Amino acid sequence: MNKYLIIIIAYFIIGCSAIQKDKLEKTPEFQEDNSQAVMYFSMAETAIQQNDFGTAIELYKRADKASPGNIYIKEKLLNLLRQLIFINPILNEEIVKLGEKYRSQNLFTSQMLIIIADSHIKLKDIQKADEFLKLAIETEPSMESYSLYYSFQKDYNPPADTTLLNSALKLPWEKTESVIKIAQMVQEYDIEKALSILQEAYKKWDDEKSLQSILIIYEDKKEIEKGLKLVEERLEDQKPVPDFMKIYLIEKLFAFQNYEEIIELKDICFEIDTNQILRYLFFSAANLEKYDLAISAGKAIEKAPDLTDEMKPSFLAYLGDIYYLSKQDKEAVEYFIKSNELKLLMGLFREYTAKEDDQTKQRIIKILDSFIEQNPDKDLANFLAGFTYMNLELNDESENYFNLVSADFIKENGLLNTTAEAYLTNSGNTSKAVELLELRDEQESGVNEFLGFYFYLENSDSLSFYYLYRALKENPQAEVDLFLVTSIVAEKLGKIEDMILILEDAIQLYPQSPDVLNTLGYSIAKYEIKEKYEDAEEMLQKALQIESENNHIWDSLAWLYFKMDKYEQALQAMEKPLEQEIKLSELAYHLGEIYLKLDQKERALEYLKIAIDLANDEKSVELSKKLLEELNK
Repeated sequence: MNKYLIIIIAYFIIGCSAIQKDKLEKTPEFQEDNSQAVMYFSMAETAIQQNDFGTAIELYKRADKASPGNIYIKEKLLNLLRQLIFINPILNEEIVKLGEKYRSQNLFTSQMLIIIADSHIKLKDIQKADEFLKLAIETEPSMESYSLYYSFQKDYNPPADTTLLNSALKLPWEKTESVIKIAQMVQEYDIEKALSILQEAYKKWDDEKSLQSILIIYEDKKEIEKGLKLVEERLEDQKPVPDFMKIYLIEKLFAFQNYEEIIELKDICFEIDTNQILRYLFFSAANLEKYDLAISAGKAIEKAPDLTDEMKPSFLAYLGDIYYLSKQDKEAVEYFIKSNELKLLMGLFREYTAKEDDQTKQRIIKILDSFIEQNPDKDLANFLAGFTYMNLELNDESENYFNLVSADFIKENGLLNTTAEAYLTNSGNTSKAVELLELRDEQESGVNEFLGFYFYLENSDSLSFYYLYRALKENPQAEVDLFLVTSIVAEKLGKIEDMILILEDAIQLYPQSPDVLNTLGYSIAKYEIKEKYEDAEEMLQKALQIESENNHIWDSLAWLYFKMDKYEQALQAMEKPLEQEIKLSELAYHLGEIYLKLDQKERALEYLKIAIDLANDEKSVELSKKLLEELNK
């Protein structure tokens, strides 16, 4: 037998002995003159200690033969056979054979019957297993035998009889594990009853195992706070609480944003001393502006062995932020440099510059001066300075710092777009922006597209249209958004013919795009391009086939029918938007116009007033006011 198998067997033997120690550690009651049985039994025990299990089995059998009325020897033999089944399944047959023999002799214990039943299950003889499990209960009713029989029924003869568990619970509660096991079974069909059982067990034993099971049920019931209260009470009473339960408490309190309670448990956080738990304390203290405690937790985290190299730079930046918020600027600079996590620092300094008072500006400038002076990474320091000065609207200073940053640094850190935008913002330096944008990878948007969208967001419509239109010309397979935004800018500039042509090009590339179909269809109606009305109707109907719940498309179709003098059809098209509250001035104005053409003046007035009150489309509000004035003359 190889050494690995021997070790595993020994493990199972030890496990079995632990489970049955209340029975098997007793000395067998041999008759005084039965020295032969005593000798064989002692030799079997010695063989087990030497991992000679085959010899032990034979010696137990000889002891059994020498003392046939001794149940204890029989139980030891069956127990040993059961532990060896995993390497020799044929032993199930021997257990069953011995089981029948002992049963016929009326020499058995409840434990022996359970072992025999288990072998019958492994041999697929479910009926026999049922018989032996029932007999085990009759022999010695116990929580273990009842719960085993319930599990057996559940697996092999469902549905299981829940009265078995009720009977088990009527027995004396002697073992916490047994009660918890029964509660877990009850939980499958009655969670409230299971909770009641566990609460009774916790009241009786005041133990951690029962509490853990209660916490699991409260988790399932979405009543986690009740479980947390029990753990907190246990801590307050200075009763033993395992670390995993303390960690569970801190984690859940943080998830529920109970920062004050976490701070009250700060000693436990420092006691557990893991990066994760200390971070909960750190961010709780930061949220409540208890900066001294946050700094203490932060410095402990900095030393924590489980703070990974990947996480360290970002955390050090957060710690620097706490020093900044607590007005300890020297330490803030120290930790900003320790971090040097540029994008995170950019985010922090963007927040700092949101305050517009001169005192804050001067403080930030001093911090930046120290950061640049002390930081060995000059590219990073200068870039952060350029970015921050831009946010402070000190454009000349910003550009000076950006000019000190190498192009390689900008490219390696994925900052080409950001820096190009900075040059445009600071001084409108398009040539420098283009120079940087041309260093980007090929899969990124083109230079003209970037510039077009930038000027679009800056409301520089002429420049935006210039670059967007060039982007379309150089990329006939452009994304749908580029076509749509270019058409919007063309409309703003009054270039209606260009807008229609751009949308018609888009529809050739994206014939299934509801946005393109709707925009072109509505534009044809809005600008009364009558020769295209039929095409517009077809487009809008197609768009509705794709997005039938889109109120904007229904409104477009209604407005097209209105322009075609089909007022009844226009109102029918508005049925879908009317199912919901009208929240757009444009829709309300259109309804007002439609009702007016249908001689429903009161409804028309109602929606024109709604359009004005909503005030979220300037043109629609203006037209609604004009109509109301005419109607009220």
